[in-house]
Amino acid sequence: MKGQAVETKESTIEGQNGLDLVHYYGNLFRDDVRSSNTFVLGDSLADRETMQLQREEQEREQREVLARDRRTGNGYPYGWCTYYVKEKKPEIPNTWGNAINWPTNSDTPTVGGIIQTRESRLGHVALVISYNETSVTFSEMNGTAGWGKIDTRTLPINSPVIMGYIN
Repeated sequence: MKGQAVETKESTIEGQNGLDLVHYYGNLFRDDVRSSNTFVLGDSLADRETMQLQREEQEREQREVLARDRRTGNGYPYGWCTYYVKEKKPEIPNTWGNAINWPTNSDTPTVGGIIQTRESRLGHVALVISYNETSVTFSEMNGTAGWGKIDTRTLPINSPVIMGYIN
């Protein structure tokens, strides 16, 4: 029965080499692909329920974001650094495009201003939350935490990846 879908919610499937897949959730089994919707040997019922809840939460968040974007006029795609900065600074026009193209106007950071870096071929923008003589700390989306996630990071004030600031 390897690779065959099962119509029951809970069952036992004889797997490869005589291994049993216990409590398999039907119609989601494929041997060669694993996504957030598939369950394989070793997944417990709790693991499957957790994955389902995570997927439902992501879908709910995406619906909320799309509804908010229609209200706020954020024209940047959700999950990217440009989206996050536009959410925090609505006065930024939707026409600046990729972060690499945003017009810097200063070599000095200000709290609440925007830092622009060349950390990818599309650039990166974030919001400055503090700075001193040696470093600048900023809040970002799609940075070290990953796509669509917000984190805080610090760079040396003279880092070669810093292109400038928008104050």
